[in-house]
Amino acid sequence: MSLGATDAELGDFFNVTEQTINNWKEAHPEFFESIKKGKDLADAKVAEKLFHRALGFETTEVITAAYQGFITDIKEG
Repeated sequence: MSLGATDAELGDFFNVTEQTINNWKEAHPEFFESIKKGKDLADAKVAEKLFHRALGFETTEVITAAYQGFITDIKEG
């Protein structure tokens, strides 16, 4: 299961309804906290990626090709 799953997705994973997930959250505070931490972590990762995308980034692309049986690497960027 990936981080940041919705309550409906959690219900599907556990083979229960979304209402059951909500009941578990009320009955088991530690379950609620673990879900909350997972969602917070996923939100933080998305925010970080959006931040980096907004600023732009640089990378070196390596293209691997074969020519007459020889492997070549071409670096760009």
